[in-house]
Amino acid sequence: MSRHTRNFQAESGSIIVYLIMAIVLTGALIAYMTQGTSKDPLAQQLDETMQYLDIDIKTIESSINDCVLAYPNAVDINNDGTKNATDNPNAPFPLYGDLSSGGSGTALSAIKCPGAPAAQQVIFNNNPGRNLRLLSSADYTVTYLSDGTEGIKISVVRASTSDVWLEAISRMNTKLAACRAEISTSGGCANGCFYLWIKRRSTSVATEGGCP
Repeated sequence: MSRHTRNFQAESGSIIVYLIMAIVLTGALIAYMTQGTSKDPLAQQLDETMQYLDIDIKTIESSINDCVLAYPNAVDINNDGTKNATDNPNAPFPLYGDLSSGGSGTALSAIKCPGAPAAQQVIFNNNPGRNLRLLSSADYTVTYLSDGTEGIKISVVRASTSDVWLEAISRMNTKLAACRAEISTSGGCANGCFYLWIKRRSTSVATEGGCP
């Protein structure tokens, strides 16, 4: 065998070794990176819950504000010739499905824009952009309250215990501006209640100091 042939074989063998090493190292790197970027399932669930809750809050706010901007004038609901707090304590914000207010509130899905034509008054009517991603689930009860004390408040009550939900509303409360939201885990809120104010009056009953 010639010297030239032996050198060529040696070089070819070296190239093969280098290719094998490169493949092994690449595989190890991919495995390491995949392992490093994987998330705990609970962490992924928390991220998803936070994302959908944030989207739902924005959807609720924008849908209600659409009513206020499109129909900014108070409406004489009881036809007594006077537009006052008896008609709507927070005009021109939405009222309940029967165009009343106060009490313990009503389901968010039932609220109406009082100034809109009758056929268009229901705000959450499955129109594009007004569907809730998380809070439409049967796991949550979403209530709209309009009165002369609180103003306009949304409450979300979860039906079952969830550590992910508790952590999500805690983080959301921290994320939102001061006095925009509150959370509770006492009384009837053992599973976690989340409160969001669309309009907060100075008479609002707050558990957080300094609000409003």
